[in-house]
Amino acid sequence: MFDYVIIIVVMIYEGCGIVNKVIDKESTRNYGVDLLRIFSMFLIVMLHSLGKGGIIHNVVSSSLQYKFAWMMEIIAYPAVNIFALTSGYVSYSNEEKKHNYTNYILLWLEVVFYGIFITLIFDLIDPSSITIIDYLITMFPITNGLYWYFTAYTALFFFIPFINNAIRNTNDKNLKYMIGVIIVIFTFFDNIANRFILGNGYSFIWLLLLYILGAIIKKCGIDKKIKNYKIICGIIIFYIITYLYKMYGLEYQMYDFKYAIWDVTITKDLFVSYTSPTILMVAILYLIGFSRIKFSTSFTKIIKFSSSASFAIYILNNHRLIWTFIISNLFLPLTNNLAKVIVYPIIFSLGFVIVAILIDKLRQLLFKWLHIKEIIIKILSIICKNWLRWYYEWIVKQMYVMSSKLYG
Repeated sequence: MFDYVIIIVVMIYEGCGIVNKVIDKESTRNYGVDLLRIFSMFLIVMLHSLGKGGIIHNVVSSSLQYKFAWMMEIIAYPAVNIFALTSGYVSYSNEEKKHNYTNYILLWLEVVFYGIFITLIFDLIDPSSITIIDYLITMFPITNGLYWYFTAYTALFFFIPFINNAIRNTNDKNLKYMIGVIIVIFTFFDNIANRFILGNGYSFIWLLLLYILGAIIKKCGIDKKIKNYKIICGIIIFYIITYLYKMYGLEYQMYDFKYAIWDVTITKDLFVSYTSPTILMVAILYLIGFSRIKFSTSFTKIIKFSSSASFAIYILNNHRLIWTFIISNLFLPLTNNLAKVIVYPIIFSLGFVIVAILIDKLRQLLFKWLHIKEIIIKILSIICKNWLRWYYEWIVKQMYVMSSKLYG
């Protein structure tokens, strides 16, 4: 039920313009960032193919398959950070604008639609594997935590107008200082000590920090100040540091030392985490690099066609039935073949992204044909006109019930 409470609150906010109802100026779209979002989804699919697909945990340690599999895993690891950073970069603007709550409702409906649609497909293929509970679960994606990113983003969404306003009214010097604080405290320190409940990056707090970083990068113009060769060299260096530590790094437990004053365990996965400083820096450099790329008119059309479906790639790839019955150990038989370990996850990920984009374009056409957005706007209009009256009548009724109980 928590999902529908959120939707009702969103409808009231949007319908009545409680927050940020100000001038909304059209901004120039950055197609480089749009392409980066699609690229990040490709990396996410590859990350899941290597992990849930059965390669990473089943290749023989120290074999060539192991070394190349982890190289691909590390290359794909900045994916989630990239997507969250682009959210902050795209959503922030120097001029205050209306926070579009309608978009969140559409996003929630997209998540529920795919949940029910994919469950129906599995039901048609194998009715014995699906029950009514499976359908009900998909109708409450936030309550049931079906997609951790979407759940975390839901919490973040309500803070966005306040975050943007705070960044807008803070000078660049303090914002750059904040970048340093986030990197030092929440990546270097917490990546070792694990004291700030970041959940290795699977949390609302980490998403919030990434959003802030993306917004600051745009506000301070950091995306325009670093030379291209430094971006490329930085990405390569941070990838190499992460890979070398995974392969050859030290492992130790500080509390085993006689005079240890800090209870910390360090493994070779130290830098293989969303909250890793090296993984974060790679994601930041990707954002800066892609944000300045210019494209031809024809390629821009391809990006524009595909970018609106980027989130659907994640939803489809992470649906629990696809996750369990398709992706799980999909590549397990290939772990003894180096060429297949490298090539197959890449081909599968690329194919999955293309198919998911095409599927979502059909979903968008269906929503357009059903006038989903117009219906939402109509409902919001009705709520705006009547919710105060409904609330007043409910208050009067409650007061009457209470007085009846008190005075008989």
